[in-house]
Amino acid sequence: MNYCLDNQLIAEFMTDEPEVLKMDLKKAGCVKTMHYHDQWHWLIPVLLKIDSLIMADGQQLSFKIEGNMCVIRYSRSGNWIIYNNNKSTIKAVYDTVVQFIKWYNLNKKEGGSHDD
Repeated sequence: MNYCLDNQLIAEFMTDEPEVLKMDLKKAGCVKTMHYHDQWHWLIPVLLKIDSLIMADGQQLSFKIEGNMCVIRYSRSGNWIIYNNNKSTIKAVYDTVVQFIKWYNLNKKEGGSHDD
């Protein structure tokens, strides 16, 4: 797994100025000091941001962490959109967050979501 690229993806999702972040990362190269993949205090704010998102149709996303499983659901359908089951809880959550951000970026470009 390429933590550097995935951590960069998360950092871009979390920032209010993604272009500035991209320029900073380009100058510095891979930022090895980002620990979304192995430290909860990095990852929890990402979950809180996901929880605050509202889709264009007014529906909210929700997530559930249980054991070594993480699920993100779309309220409108009640179906999960991202599901991961892993050997460790943080790995399951991290993989789910990365998959969600990729999904979100595609749907956001189509006008499918906005921040609360």
